[in-house]
Amino acid sequence: MAGNLKLEIVTPEAMAFDGDVDFVQFTAVEGEMGVFAGHMPVMTQLAAGEILVRRGAETILLAVGDGFAQVTGERVAILTDMAVKADNIDETGPKRP
Repeated sequence: MAGNLKLEIVTPEAMAFDGDVDFVQFTAVEGEMGVFAGHMPVMTQLAAGEILVRRGAETILLAVGDGFAQVTGERVAILTDMAVKADNIDETGPKRP
C-alpha cells in the first residue's frame, strides 16, 4: 500500500526526494536499517552509501553522503550532504577530449 510512509530527502541544494513510499532502507552508522510504516521513532546518523526505496512495484536507488535520518511512524526525513538517483550516475566518468 503506497502512501503509508512519507519520505523526504533534503540536501543543501534541493529536495532530492519527496513522496509516499512503502519501504525505505539505508545505512546508519550502526548498520543497515529498513523502515516500514509504523516503525518506532528513532534518530540516527546516516553513513554514506545507498538508499533503497520501494513504491509499489517500483524500486528507486539513490547514492547519498553522510547525514542524519529521523524516523517516525509515518515519516522518514533524511538530511544529507548529497543525494543522486542511481539513474543519473555516470560510472564511466567525465569525457575527456
